[in-house]
Amino acid sequence: DLEDRALPEAATAEVIVHRLNDAIAATRQMARGLHPVQLQSLGLAAALTELAAQTRRLFGLDCIVECAQDLLIRDQAVATHLYRIAQEAVHNAAKHARPKRIVIRLALQDGRVHLSVTDDGIGLPTPTGAGTGMGLATMKYRAEMLGATLQIQRASPRGTVVACLSPEKLA
Repeated sequence: DLEDRALPEAATAEVIVHRLNDAIAATRQMARGLHPVQLQSLGLAAALTELAAQTRRLFGLDCIVECAQDLLIRDQAVATHLYRIAQEAVHNAAKHARPKRIVIRLALQDGRVHLSVTDDGIGLPTPTGAGTGMGLATMKYRAEMLGATLQIQRASPRGTVVACLSPEKLA
């Protein structure tokens, strides 16, 4: 209507429409992250693949998933805890580590489920494990709920590895 009347506010209105559309798209992306449909319908590997795709889109990083094809976690609570650990680790790396690449790995190791997120960013602050956010505490809590161990350490030659290893076969 503003364009039809050749009003100068038309350009501003167009910018507002584009920003609203961007906000709607971002909200949809966040909602998918809060409740990843792939996790329940297609499994953890598919949900992690979507997490990597979202990370590439949102942060412009090279983010990939390496997963054993035959690995299926039947317990949705276990799959959800593992997904949330990966999601937090990926988010922390993208937000704080300034990486170029993030690799999410899901595998069986001696019959135990092994999840890791590795980045090639700036590495851990000294002292390691110190942080004021809730992300690390939440990842530790989720690992404890599984009876799993959570390790966060420096990667070689640079970056960080967040690894979660189940105490028993969960797949």
